[in-house]
Formats: sequence, structure tokens, C-alpha cells
Amino acid sequence: MMSDSLHYFANRLTDRPLGPFHLQDIYGPQWAAFSAEDRLRLGRDFLAHVRQGAIPQVHDSGECDPQGRVFRKD
Repeated sequence: MMSDSLHYFANRLTDRPLGPFHLQDIYGPQWAAFSAEDRLRLGRDFLAHVRQGAIPQVHDSGECDPQGRVFRKD
């Protein structure tokens, strides 16, 4: 069974164009409303899903910039 967060991530990424992105790009303006603790938890969850290969075509670039970790949809 797919977790709620994994289901949300997978749905939001379906129409996302190929290339680099940040987790906050998936959430849009809603991201700013999350507490720092919630953003960290979501980031850890998303990274774990990516590293497990649970989100097809999405990879951890291994890079960070001022906006956070950079992911890539291939």
C-alpha cells in the first residue's frame, strides 16, 4: 500500500517537466505555510522515497543550494 505522502508526491510529479527541482516546487505556495519541523519531515520522507526508488524517474542529485536539496526528474 502506498503511503499518503508517497501518493501525494507521485501525483504531483506526474505532470512535472523533466529536469531539476526542489521539494518546495512540488508544494508551491503551500510550502511556506508549513512549520520548519514539517518541512524537514517532508524532506526526509521524500528523500527516503527517492533513495528507495519508490518514485519513478526521480533521483537525488546529491547537491544542495540555498533553496535546499536538488532533485532531478529524468
